[in-house]
Amino acid sequence: MRKSGQYVYPLSWRTFVPVHFTIDNFRVIFGERSFWLFIQNTLVVSLTMVALSWYVNSMAAYAFSRAAFRAKEWVYLTILGAMLIPLDASIVPTYLIARGLHLEDSLWALIVPWVAEPFGIFLLRQHIDEIPRDLDQSAAIDGAGFLQIYRYIVLPNIRPGQITLAIMKFLWAWSAFFWPLVILDSKVHMVLPVAIATLFTEEQTYWGQIFAAASVAVVPMAVLFIALQRYYVRGVVLSGMK
Repeated sequence: MRKSGQYVYPLSWRTFVPVHFTIDNFRVIFGERSFWLFIQNTLVVSLTMVALSWYVNSMAAYAFSRAAFRAKEWVYLTILGAMLIPLDASIVPTYLIARGLHLEDSLWALIVPWVAEPFGIFLLRQHIDEIPRDLDQSAAIDGAGFLQIYRYIVLPNIRPGQITLAIMKFLWAWSAFFWPLVILDSKVHMVLPVAIATLFTEEQTYWGQIFAAASVAVVPMAVLFIALQRYYVRGVVLSGMK
């Protein structure tokens, strides 16, 4: 009987190409280790974060682009300055805030602190700035209010930018490891990257199950990027105008 991980060292073609094809490792992770639950948790967190980010970041970008208020540019530069703060440096204050809101050990703790995104506001504001203000004025003459212009004029014209932001937020939420490791305690709320890390133990490393779980984790990200890559390219390179 062959031992698990016997081809890990030294590296050879057998390390990456299975000598004996089997789906036993997939049966273990989905049966004994309840990876369906971890995938469900990760999917809920990722999709909820994307949905909230669409509106929170686009509304903030719309305000900074179209609204007139005191010290607008200084506030905007302060928000952009947050991008210079490393994630590791923000973990402790973010944890204290989440604990103060009684969000620890819940899926909301993985969503709420990261919905607002300085880069997302910057990206969407660039798209909104490209929309001619004549469209806003025409809609205002027809009786549209500030929020109606946002809904019927701005949102349809920044779709490539929003899809770009959605891809980035989904990929970040799907692969997040450090913050879930810090804020979550119970297994019922565990997400996929943390669940994969539990397969590394002091006694044994379950290489077959690790590679099987990693293969499952890659599929949604690959499918999402392949399906929406043309919008991603347009969102990064071009403006938000059709």
